[in-house]
Amino acid sequence: ENLKDVEEKRLVTDSKYLALLGLDGGMSTPSYSSKPQNVTIVTLVRPGGEINIYGFIKNVSHFLPTNNIAIFGVGLLEDQLQNLRSVCNSSRCNVIPFDLTPFPNHAEDDRLHVYRPLVIQ
Repeated sequence: ENLKDVEEKRLVTDSKYLALLGLDGGMSTPSYSSKPQNVTIVTLVRPGGEINIYGFIKNVSHFLPTNNIAIFGVGLLEDQLQNLRSVCNSSRCNVIPFDLTPFPNHAEDDRLHVYRPLVIQ
């Protein structure tokens, strides 16, 4: 059956993952607006990458002061998350702990970038 799905290029998803992402039909998609809007700048930080995020926050805050920043922390300890929150220090900057354990193991493989659509959703 899986081979047939692949050959026919059918996308088959597990409903538990759709529910985790809010894609189980319970939410409606907002309509497209052609008006210019501020976008949220999103990034992901893993242990050891916190040093790079400080310049990122400073640059986004300087060059795009009206845009929001969402920093997803994967595998960070509470003190690391708190340090990032203190650097954000703004209502336009949020640090969000993100747990990949409910998802398949390949979601944690940085080379595949599977976490990107999970975070975007």
